[in-house]
Amino acid sequence: MITPIVVYEPRDLRVYETIDEAELAIEAIDAMNGDIYVFDAEGRILNVAVKNEHSRVRLIASPSAPCCPEWLRGIVTEYLLALGYPGETVKGVSLKDLLEVAGFPRRPSTPDS
Repeated sequence: MITPIVVYEPRDLRVYETIDEAELAIEAIDAMNGDIYVFDAEGRILNVAVKNEHSRVRLIASPSAPCCPEWLRGIVTEYLLALGYPGETVKGVSLKDLLEVAGFPRRPSTPDS
């Protein structure tokens, strides 16, 4: 897994500098309901493992997990546009550059935090 870790729920995006931070922040119930997608910095989809609603979430990188950098780039782009970032700042840039433009992981997922 390559950090930062990106956690996406419909209408919400969070980015964590470390795997540990992401695991602690993800609620077990969301993982159990399948309401989230978790990516590493390269767009690799991470498995979210949880035993029950009271246990800690674990992120697992599977060698066979799909790598979807364009999908993640689209998610981050749409989110930042909704927050008011200028289109020329976020459209058509690489995922790595997009995360840097957004200030990830140096700040939380919203520009006003």
